[in-house]
Amino acid sequence: MAAEVLSDKRYSSSSDVWSFGVVLWEIMTRGKTPYEDVLPENMLNYLTTGHRLPQPKNCPDDL
Repeated sequence: MAAEVLSDKRYSSSSDVWSFGVVLWEIMTRGKTPYEDVLPENMLNYLTTGHRLPQPKNCPDDL
């Protein structure tokens, strides 16, 4: 979930775009689990301190 959804429990077009980006990441990594080393209770802090999913190796910069 997007950080604003975790903190405010409000969905928006911005949170939808973030979620779509995570789905694209899962596709480009052939089904890897995003943020697999982050516990759910730590996710909001992880995201609000600037951590993001890394660009997959086979993902072109244009995408």
